[in-house]
Amino acid sequence: MSKPLNLVLCWHMHQPYYRDGLDGEYRLPWVYLHGIKDYDDMAAHLERHPDMRVVVNFAPVLLEQLDDYAQQLTDLLNKGKATSDVMLNWLSGSTPIPRDPAGRHKVVTYCSRIHKPRMVDPYPSYQTLHNLFSGMEQDPDNDGYNALLNYLDEQYFVDMLVWYHLSWCGYSLKQRPELKELMEASEDYRTTDDPKIKAERFTKSAHAVLIQHRDRLEDVRDSTMLYDTRRYTNLLGMRLFDVGFGQYRDYGSAELDLDLHIN
Repeated sequence: MSKPLNLVLCWHMHQPYYRDGLDGEYRLPWVYLHGIKDYDDMAAHLERHPDMRVVVNFAPVLLEQLDDYAQQLTDLLNKGKATSDVMLNWLSGSTPIPRDPAGRHKVVTYCSRIHKPRMVDPYPSYQTLHNLFSGMEQDPDNDGYNALLNYLDEQYFVDMLVWYHLSWCGYSLKQRPELKELMEASEDYRTTDDPKIKAERFTKSAHAVLIQHRDRLEDVRDSTMLYDTRRYTNLLGMRLFDVGFGQYRDYGSAELDLDLHIN
């Protein structure tokens, strides 16, 4: 190649609004799960390679939900206040594991929303738990399925929830001593009986992501441009622009002129 290729690497961080209204329950957990996985690893890549040049775009609705999760997890640890996410509440023990088959079916269903080849199969202990229901019709009207749900003790569902969250943790997060300890203990199901300790380990490990994620990127702003798109829209055209690195743009909800970003 006779001429160098100009390459702009754009990372677009976007999640839709998953909460039911402004203060209801979160219908899906993807904001905090991707927060402890992909978003953390992406920031860690920049920290390890300060000569990288990238553009990072945050959808404000994603930042708002990350901030909300961070605050709710802080309240959970400090005040014992339940969050607006049922999976975190089950994990922490702020909401008891259901005793009825319908409630336990919900736990199994939620813990099945995972990419098995990459997130279950590498961990034999998790695979054993996950495969307990393989080949069985997971239908609340299935008598055999309901009988198994009733037969299992609470610890099975606690272990499933612990492993589900461990498998979602990104590489950088898994290097933290408290996560390594929990993964080693979970290999033979020696998960602690104290739900507050389980929640505290995850919360402390995820805290830097959910509260300080943008701060971490701003620490490497010499190689990064951070900017926000409109509040509740995902403008693909915003990814194409020619501006200097090391700057921050906050467009809020103001009307945008797309030419500003591509010319």
